[in-house]
Amino acid sequence: MPEIPIVNSGPSGSFISSLKDDVWHGRAGRHSFERWHFDALSDDGREALIIAFYDNYPYSPRYFNRRSVVSGNVNSGQFPAVTFLYSVDGQIVLQAVNEWSFDAFSARMDNVTCSIGDSSFSVEKANYGSGYFVHIDAMTARKRRIESDLEWLSIESDLTAGSTAGATPSMIWNLVAPRSDVSGRIVRTGTRGKTKKVIHFRGTGYHDHFQSSTSLTDAIASRCWGRAHFDDTTAVFQHISYEGSRGDETLVALVQDGTIISRDAKFTMSGTRSDGKDTELEFLAGDECSVKVTMAEPIERGFFEQRMVSDVSLVLADGRPRQTRGIVEICNPKGMYNPLYRWMSDLKIGRNGGSPFF
Repeated sequence: MPEIPIVNSGPSGSFISSLKDDVWHGRAGRHSFERWHFDALSDDGREALIIAFYDNYPYSPRYFNRRSVVSGNVNSGQFPAVTFLYSVDGQIVLQAVNEWSFDAFSARMDNVTCSIGDSSFSVEKANYGSGYFVHIDAMTARKRRIESDLEWLSIESDLTAGSTAGATPSMIWNLVAPRSDVSGRIVRTGTRGKTKKVIHFRGTGYHDHFQSSTSLTDAIASRCWGRAHFDDTTAVFQHISYEGSRGDETLVALVQDGTIISRDAKFTMSGTRSDGKDTELEFLAGDECSVKVTMAEPIERGFFEQRMVSDVSLVLADGRPRQTRGIVEICNPKGMYNPLYRWMSDLKIGRNGGSPFF
């Protein structure tokens, strides 16, 4: 399989894998945004953990409001956010979406570190390796709080040379650390600060960084993407439908023994249930690579994003079937054009340290 080209320009479906480029780029523009994504599945496949940091939250009604006035700082009209989701057996146990004004955001362009409100992540080295330390301090409904300290210890990361410095693609996808050991503790406290629940998490995870200079609703019509960790391989797969005449783009990226390779693929979807369960996806990359996905447990069915724990099978040239569980997400940003959806989704967003309605 051919090696993926290093992307300093070109289609947004291509990617890099660069720790150096995981810094904040400070893209100018009212609707530009960067997202640092962390997720993991527990060793038994029952628990799912999804965390994201945004310098400008594209699912916020305030981001979507094109009448917002920007004055002074070029980024002052942007709305950073932290999102947190923890589920067990397809049921959400803990969830928070906390949005802040831009003065609560801090990041550097020369070092991988970011803080939003009281949540943060950074790259640190320890005696047993290096990785990402992610701290979450987020407010949920009814003034309850989630506090967690989690570590993404890199196993496969920083897999391509080069960076996007000086590049101008509208979107850049950086598969920084496709495979990590993940461990840590999650604590939920009540309104008076009393500990109500303590969760110890251990599993295998993934980290990427996505940046766009244009509005998500203008850039893509839909995106289906997932990742699965097999015993000897990590598979990352994506299908994007673009706006206008660009058509679709599908790829499968395989991480194995410190290298990453990619192939264009054909995408098919079939299903019979409205809740997404039993929906089947296939990413066929020639005769030597196929990824088949069966949605097992819907985690979240939002207006703009759907997340599912799925059964994933991988077949490569050796013919040996590989099976595991993975996380799959479907993004439909066009839902943002519906004012009712925007209003209802805003009820789940806590703003500037406040509690969301639900």
